[in-house]
Amino acid sequence: MIDHAPNMPDDFLSRLAAALTIAHHIPGRVRLKLDGAAERALASLADDARALHRALTGAEGIPPSR
Repeated sequence: MIDHAPNMPDDFLSRLAAALTIAHHIPGRVRLKLDGAAERALASLADDARALHRALTGAEGIPPSR
C-alpha cells in the first residue's frame, strides 16, 4: 500500500502507477521509467507530474530539486 498525502487523490496515484515501471533499484534509490504510451501523451500527464512534485517537495528523505 502506498502511503500518500491526503491531498493526493487515489485516481491520480492509479494513473501514475499505470504509467510507470521500476527500471532499476538499489537500497535508497529507484529509477522509474515512463511507458511508451504515456510518454507520447506526456502533455496530458503534466498536471499529474506537477502534483507529484508538490507532494514530494519537502517530504522527509527527499532532497530538494536542483
